[in-house]
Amino acid sequence: TESIPGGRQLPGKRLSVQDLRVPGDEVGKKFEKKFQSEKAAGSVSKSTQFEYAWCLVRSKYNDDIRKGIALLEELLPKGSKEEQRDYVFYLAVGNYRLKEYEKALKYVRGLLQTEPQNNQAKELERLIDKAMKKDGLVGMAIVGGMALGVAGLGGTLSNSYWRVSSVYGSVITTTTIFENLWFSCATDSMGVYNCREFPSLLALSGFCGMVAISWYAFNITQEFFDPLYQGTKYELGPALY
Repeated sequence: TESIPGGRQLPGKRLSVQDLRVPGDEVGKKFEKKFQSEKAAGSVSKSTQFEYAWCLVRSKYNDDIRKGIALLEELLPKGSKEEQRDYVFYLAVGNYRLKEYEKALKYVRGLLQTEPQNNQAKELERLIDKAMKKDGLVGMAIVGGMALGVAGLGGTLSNSYWRVSSVYGSVITTTTIFENLWFSCATDSMGVYNCREFPSLLALSGFCGMVAISWYAFNITQEFFDPLYQGTKYELGPALY
């Protein structure tokens, strides 16, 4: 039988990825059945509501996690000091799993203010910080990928050149014109140089390259920081692969 890994039940236990995984189906069904039974009878005990909320915040479905958070928020003002510690901890877990990292940090750091030696809370704070850094790197990877895509776009745009000659009396003037997607320039035989820029939409080939590079960079960064990813990971300076 799986036990609830709250700080009260397992003091000093180091939080692991296993603690954040979805409970077994039998465990979830047992607590849900108990909760619904007491609710139908008109009164749900705090322990039953907490057990059910604990299952929900560890669900793989975001709607379940939100429901679990709501149940914990409802319990928070009703609990004793020790009970509130567990409620706050799993509110942090739920928000972490929803990627609401600022809310998760608020809860876990509030817990650490009263219990600075709480190993579970410290480990959860580390996981949240790591996830926030990962998301920041993903954003940088996407921006970098877009920059590479734009550079690739520039390579797809070849300049077109042609010369135009005009005759004014006995004077022949030759003008060289070159242009691409972004600008049109003309240089006459006297060396006068004039350009005009034309802001435009990205060419299709460059846009496709930008999307592909950005998505590839996103996947690499996501897999590197995913604690459940089983593949080999490498880090060379700022490079991840």
